[in-house]
Amino acid sequence: MNSWGQNAMNSKTAVWAAILAAVFSASAEPHPVSSVAELVKKLNELKNSGQTIELAPGDYMLEGVTTSDDGSAGISHLYVDGVRLRGTGSSPYATTLVGGGSYRVMQGTGDSVIENLTITGGFVAANDISTKKRGGGYWGTGTITNCVISGNKANNVGGGVYGAATLYDCIVENNESVASGGGGAHNATAYRTIFRNNKAYTHGGGTYSCKLYDCTVTNNTATFNNGGGCYNTVYATNTLIACNTAQKGGGAANLDGQDPWAYVLDGCVVSNNTAVTGGGLYRQSAKGGTEITCNTASGAGGGAYESPLNKCRVAGNSATSFSVGNGGGTYNCPLIGCEVTRNISHCNGGGIYDNTGTNMIVDCEISYNAVSNKESTAYGGGICLGGGMAERCRIFGNAAMEWVRTEDGKAITGTGGGASTGKNLAAGTLRNCEIFNNYAYAYGGGVRGMKLIDCVLSNNVTVNAASTSPNAYSCELEGCDVSGTMVEGGSASRTVFHDIGGVVSVGSADNPYHTLELSAKSVYHMPSCTNCLFRDNRLTADSSYMFSGTKNVAGTCSLVNCTIVSNNSANMFYRFSGDMTMKVVNSIIYGNRNRPGTVSQDMKDSSCDSGALRFSHCAYGVSALSGATSDWFDEGEFVIGGEGGLASPGFAWNKAPEHPYSLGFMSPLLGLGKWEPWMAKASDFRGTIDGGRYRRLRGGKVDLGCYQWWSLWGMAISIR
Repeated sequence: MNSWGQNAMNSKTAVWAAILAAVFSASAEPHPVSSVAELVKKLNELKNSGQTIELAPGDYMLEGVTTSDDGSAGISHLYVDGVRLRGTGSSPYATTLVGGGSYRVMQGTGDSVIENLTITGGFVAANDISTKKRGGGYWGTGTITNCVISGNKANNVGGGVYGAATLYDCIVENNESVASGGGGAHNATAYRTIFRNNKAYTHGGGTYSCKLYDCTVTNNTATFNNGGGCYNTVYATNTLIACNTAQKGGGAANLDGQDPWAYVLDGCVVSNNTAVTGGGLYRQSAKGGTEITCNTASGAGGGAYESPLNKCRVAGNSATSFSVGNGGGTYNCPLIGCEVTRNISHCNGGGIYDNTGTNMIVDCEISYNAVSNKESTAYGGGICLGGGMAERCRIFGNAAMEWVRTEDGKAITGTGGGASTGKNLAAGTLRNCEIFNNYAYAYGGGVRGMKLIDCVLSNNVTVNAASTSPNAYSCELEGCDVSGTMVEGGSASRTVFHDIGGVVSVGSADNPYHTLELSAKSVYHMPSCTNCLFRDNRLTADSSYMFSGTKNVAGTCSLVNCTIVSNNSANMFYRFSGDMTMKVVNSIIYGNRNRPGTVSQDMKDSSCDSGALRFSHCAYGVSALSGATSDWFDEGEFVIGGEGGLASPGFAWNKAPEHPYSLGFMSPLLGLGKWEPWMAKASDFRGTIDGGRYRRLRGGKVDLGCYQWWSLWGMAISIR
């Protein structure tokens, strides 16, 4: 092609481009309207065109105006089908579509856009068929941007909005679902939208079955049912849910019988909501650092009720009922990696209450929670369990407090400051937990009535002078470490009791509910211990004692295969008399003193009857029993040192520094113990079978003390 032809072709192309641009420009021009009549006309003319209708600022009164619809929604004042409807005012309040109270304001389709408007005054009457009673302000799909949807009513769900519409930067307020749910919106997806002051007769004062992104849901009400703020929320993230009210789940909720794991709050804040049950959440899961704070339930579950929580913070919530107000922080909630702090219950479980027996409570920090009651004993300042287990938790600074009633001055006791099994419930279990600096008015400053496996208890306190169980009361300890204060009742196996005694201080820095100095007088009151080590305890008061019973109280206590070494106490055994019997079997009692620097007194007793304090197959260094030593022994008396005694205790101090009180292979105490049937499957203090390495029974022989000797090469060598 020559240059002339090429130029002619370029010229034609340019002409056609100009014509097409002009046509496109003309079709893209918005259509301004300033009256209701013009608006209705343009909506009918421009259906499915994708063009824009611009409304001048002003109030558009729609009473008596109807347009055609597809029949699915019933009569709407306006039908927006495939166009963009945009207010041109400086804010959405400048351009208002007023429904007039006869029908909903509008119905929209999937490719419609509603922008910069206020939609108000819509009402879907009760005489419409069921599916057409929905969406007082807006019914349908489409996109709604920078709009205010306010003052609309629906007889059924969706007082403000109903349908799979998508909302951006909107305000949905003062709408109502008259006889059903979703006062603000139903089934919508919302971004950066505020839902406030909406009301539902049943579920979901603010939203029902909505997805929420970066939204705010505040001051909404579900009058008779669930979810003051949100109901059936499949997913919400970075959303504030605050100051809402409902019967169940003031902040967010689902229906009984629904799977709470299917509804997720991710990184949200749920705060200052109120309900009868589940002040913050009811059967609604949460994760991703969701904050559940300052919510209130007049019944159970101040923060959350039956709601799975993963890496959430539950703080400052309360359950206020004196009869059913269990779980100030959570009630029957699976908890993983959560912080549960500064919650209050007026019944049981200041931080956590769980009686399912199956929920996971793992890797949580349970701190500074409190429980108190003016009508009956309150259990579990930090956590109250009925069956079930909490694992790898840190439980500290919690309190089970006394309540002194003003009407009659009667004091109602709080018990189990850190953790407790609830009254008439199956015993709960703590595994690999730390329990420290907790407080109770009485009976178990740390723990009451639970099984503890591989736990650490230290510096827990009780204030009632009649109570003698600061660390634990009536608990079953297995493989635990106990220090600071004593234990009362229950049983212990493979547990070390050490550094108990002196003055234990729990002040405002450790526990905000009480300041207390406690002087420990004993290590174990009415004990039943197997394979336990008691070392380096310091009970230096004149009336102190290592082990004590209760005079004229029936019961049998025992120390079996225990090592009691390097302790200071005025008395080793105290007040075992009458029907309170103490049996000491296969144990080593050595190197104990009254006070540091004084002479040894391994076996000194006080107020003990020889018939109530009995020894069998025990070794000791110095005795101060209140009678001839042989009177106290049923069989097997072994004296360490002294004329005719065993020359050395045989402890392997330097050979096994991690277990300094284990017996050396040449110890004269090897194999001197009394065999009992329970030993066949038991392990010693170290608590691991490890191919049989630490079995309590070796070759039919039992060593004295809490260890069974075992050589480095796995060979049992005993000099019998």
